[in-house]
Amino acid sequence: MTTSYFNIYPMLTPARVVSGTNIVGVYFNGISNNGVKATLTLNVSTLTIDGVVVEDGDRTLLVSQTSANQNGIYTVSGVGGNIVLTRAPDFQNIEQLLTGQNIAIGAGTASNGIVYTLVEPLPVHMGIDPIVFVKSNGESGSFGTAATKNASDNTQPTVSSVNGATVLNHVLVAADTAGTVKDSIGITAIVDGNLAVGIDGGAGAISSYAPAASSGRILIQGANSPGNFITRITNDAQSLDATYSIPASPGNNNKIGVFNTDAGVFSPGHLLISTTTTGVMADGGFTVAGGTYTAVSVGSGITVPFTGCTPTSLVMASLSAADTIVAIQIILPGTNSFDVLFSGNPGGLTINFIALIQ
Repeated sequence: MTTSYFNIYPMLTPARVVSGTNIVGVYFNGISNNGVKATLTLNVSTLTIDGVVVEDGDRTLLVSQTSANQNGIYTVSGVGGNIVLTRAPDFQNIEQLLTGQNIAIGAGTASNGIVYTLVEPLPVHMGIDPIVFVKSNGESGSFGTAATKNASDNTQPTVSSVNGATVLNHVLVAADTAGTVKDSIGITAIVDGNLAVGIDGGAGAISSYAPAASSGRILIQGANSPGNFITRITNDAQSLDATYSIPASPGNNNKIGVFNTDAGVFSPGHLLISTTTTGVMADGGFTVAGGTYTAVSVGSGITVPFTGCTPTSLVMASLSAADTIVAIQIILPGTNSFDVLFSGNPGGLTINFIALIQ
């Protein structure tokens, strides 16, 4: 007859490492299917857990097996050949498992010093029913969440993050509805009171949205290009069609004025004028147009066809070529044309003109 001895002690002894991810292997629940001398055969010669290369005799805690019935404390053997994890003598039958038992972890990159607690419901059948551990801070079921513990004001969830998952001065964002926070992926950082979008050498954008996406937005966006930097300011919700661009290069001081873009303020083709010393622009009420007219032979005056010209237009002209040197004496604007009178007969000529049409 074989007699077995089991350690039943309220506080389990520590483990060297803990695996927070599933370890793939062939699970065997013991010859009596009751967890006694249960094994997890890995078919590998080396095993690294949480940055630690395990050795024969190491106590290893499994807390995140895909099949939760495999969780528990194991002893390592077979390193260098075929590694086998065998349930530890103090964790191989249900009589040894008590609610609230703690296992302290002694090594590992992320879990060195962490304590895990065995929580209800305890398994009824060892190696068949799930075995559940949580970290001592009350996090249940996974790393980095804060679903079960409230802050000191008892109204907001506790915030938490995995060590090394955030960057200094980066803004934190919600990772879930339980109160877990995470790094904002480096897009936004606050340094010395300024809001910086992007990182050095990378373009970024700041957007302010209207109540509805179709209502448009205000977008300030930087765009890098070799030797130049362009800041775009747009109120278009879908594209950059409605955009003011501010190109800048070393040594230049480029500025952009303030434009009033309310509907009906500007007319297409009208001249813009400055209404203030701060760069506010307004419609000048005039269209700028011009052209060139050539005649083979004229007398002391000619009529130049000019579509859009009105009797109130301001027309300026000059002779770029003439057979005889003469002067322009009078320019009389009319409807779709203007008359030019000369001091003499210039013969053949070419006349250049420009007009402000009201």
